[in-house]
Amino acid sequence: MKIIKTLLLSLIAICPLKAVETSCRLEFNFKGLENKKIVLGYEYGNKQIVLDTIKLNSEGKGYYASKTRLIGGIYVVVFPNQKYLEVLVNDEQFFTINSDTSDLVKNLTIEGSEESELFRQYQVQANELNKKENINKDNNQPEIVPNKHPSHANLEQKKQLEKFTSKIILEKPNTFLASYLKMQKEPDVPENMTLQHPTHNKEAFLKRYQYIKNHYFDNIQFQDIRLLRTRLIYEKLEYYFNKLVTQDADSLIASTNYVVSLTKGNDEANKFVLNFLYINFRNTRNPGQEKALVYLADNYYLNGKAPWAEKNFIKLLKAKTDMLRPTLLGNIAPNIEMQTLDGKPIKLNDIKSDFLIVYFWSPDCPKCKSEITKIYSIYNNYKSKGVQVFAVYTHADKEMCINFLNEKKIDWTNVYDPLLKSNFVKLYNVNNTPKLYLLDKEKKIIAKNLYSFQLEQFFKEKLK
Repeated sequence: MKIIKTLLLSLIAICPLKAVETSCRLEFNFKGLENKKIVLGYEYGNKQIVLDTIKLNSEGKGYYASKTRLIGGIYVVVFPNQKYLEVLVNDEQFFTINSDTSDLVKNLTIEGSEESELFRQYQVQANELNKKENINKDNNQPEIVPNKHPSHANLEQKKQLEKFTSKIILEKPNTFLASYLKMQKEPDVPENMTLQHPTHNKEAFLKRYQYIKNHYFDNIQFQDIRLLRTRLIYEKLEYYFNKLVTQDADSLIASTNYVVSLTKGNDEANKFVLNFLYINFRNTRNPGQEKALVYLADNYYLNGKAPWAEKNFIKLLKAKTDMLRPTLLGNIAPNIEMQTLDGKPIKLNDIKSDFLIVYFWSPDCPKCKSEITKIYSIYNNYKSKGVQVFAVYTHADKEMCINFLNEKKIDWTNVYDPLLKSNFVKLYNVNNTPKLYLLDKEKKIIAKNLYSFQLEQFFKEKLK
């Protein structure tokens, strides 16, 4: 036994235990944060994901170490006062981050990573420029620069920043920093599309708009998953879908297919974009987004093309889209059977008109009270031109309804369903009131959720 023990000890001496290999080590040195905790995370979409919490020692020093390398991206160091620093992490993952709480950005230095240091230099220049551009904005006072117009005050600094970014993109094209800075650039519009007075030339303006829309993502490589760990790509997508793309269903659906196609071959980018689109459309702000959400669900989630989506999420998404389906724009409105206030049965399809306003309301709803009289006035102005109303009182208290209608002298087609036999709440998604649908002669839904002024504008244009 003694011989065996001696042999084992000899082997250990010859072959020492392998040390735990570290593939990433970020060291922190922050004056003013002695014995405090900081949080290390990364940006993903519009969120900051927590990676680790680090306790600094009595000298304000600490570190994050990992056996696996970090995926390249913009990482954040969050301080106890909720302020934070952005730090670029890419190929070089052994470096030190120094700063001082008196001015986090200005006092920031990076030791051991050239690319992270270049990103720091970019941050300092961009931060100083933003400070100057925002000076005195709260008081609506111009920046005071002798003998210079305020709009020219920061022109030179802007040029310097553009020169700095262009140099990085040109000289270090394969770096993450170059991809990040390139992503910030707007499409290069041809000189012949530059407009001095775009409002004076509608055709030229639309041509320029279409060019920008078609080339908006030219400088963004969705295959580079490092860009997903930045806030900027989320902001780009948000601007494109909510500002640049017109909000009709066809445009939103076409743009959805286009952007998803840019992620082809990259599962993580595909997941990122599909998640963004769901979040962007889920709280539908207009009928176009409703239809886009249903399209997104049917063509990318409910058909198995998002295998990473949890079963419960898919179940809830199906329930939500099934609720929206019956009353999507372009659909034939569900034919509900109600009863008039004197007890006679009546179906929605019994009303023959060129345009039919289907209006769900209740007299205890303040918005209903203010809108219904305006809509009644619009109805009186256009009923001779084929406009009718199918007004659904959503409660069961007939006396309350009659009293209100008599007081306002509203005598269009008033109906209700005290026993909810028609299932109108589900069919027309009446989760709140007022709710308005506009149907054409074939009972096709051509508009919904209009305010009275929008309804009036519609009839002014259509029934001149």
